[in-house]
Amino acid sequence: MEPSVCVVGACNMDLVAYVPRMPVIGETLHGTKFQMGFGGKGANQAAQAAKLGTATTFIGRVGDDVFGHQFLDNFKKVGIRTDHVGVVSGVSTGVAPINVDQHGANSIVIVNGANDHLTENGPSLPPSGNQTDCALVLVVQLEVPLAPTLAALRLARAHGVVTIVNPAPAREGLPAELLALADIVSPNEPETHMLTGCPVDSEAALRQATETLMRQGPPCVVLTLGARGAALAVGSRFEQVPVGRTPAKVVDTTGAGDSFVGSFATLLAHHLLASATPGEQPRATLLRLLSSPHEGWTRLLACIRGANVCASMSVEREGTQCSYPTRDQLPAGLFETRL
Repeated sequence: MEPSVCVVGACNMDLVAYVPRMPVIGETLHGTKFQMGFGGKGANQAAQAAKLGTATTFIGRVGDDVFGHQFLDNFKKVGIRTDHVGVVSGVSTGVAPINVDQHGANSIVIVNGANDHLTENGPSLPPSGNQTDCALVLVVQLEVPLAPTLAALRLARAHGVVTIVNPAPAREGLPAELLALADIVSPNEPETHMLTGCPVDSEAALRQATETLMRQGPPCVVLTLGARGAALAVGSRFEQVPVGRTPAKVVDTTGAGDSFVGSFATLLAHHLLASATPGEQPRATLLRLLSSPHEGWTRLLACIRGANVCASMSVEREGTQCSYPTRDQLPAGLFETRL
């Protein structure tokens, strides 16, 4: 059986301007370079999973315009299955104007366009590698309407598929069902603060935040901490995981978090297959691992370490999906699943 990941999310064409510094309100600033790239959190995460050689399906919408057709061509080039990518007539593909300063920091504006036309009837989980079972891991974010996002999560729960909720971009007033349907929730620091009200400026605060998140439903929390790496929490157990690899030079941090989520989902799918018993559904495998004092913790830490490596490699090049590493560029042994 082949590891498989399904991503529900947004397609946004990135319109990237490189600037010496961020402009202030009312200022016209000359940039140093401009480039376009394929983006959207969901599309980015799917691209990273596919570039690591995992069977990947994307569920989303593009406009019937030049950007939309370019997106479909790029999905096919990267190796993403497009059966569930709808083309919406008379609506633009989503766009994301991005400013990147000389230190690699970015500011982003998103115009959703066709992404808002994904409906509750849109999501359907594809078969996995053996063409009989559903995908092993489903990943969702918050760049498309909540109705189809929740529909996908409900469907995944009904079929025993592992769910990863990346609550980005952060927003208030989310329904309790969102986290209740998450097996793993993976916010960054600002998202964690918004979801929990807890500060994230110390290990004690991070522990408190993960406990607050787990009380809302997900049995596992993976916090992304930028240059500080990530943190894993299951039950009362908590550990910060450093990046473990220093980028040669930070060129562009755009999409690094998506690289982490996409590669984490990919590595998790591999570890789920490696530890599954015959006929066991993916979610049952994950829950069994989470209750294990050694195997589950060890496998999740391996997934985080590998995702940290991918994300750290992505910031060394300009762009988003084009900066993501392929499997042959990764250190040997990153996909090793034997304990």
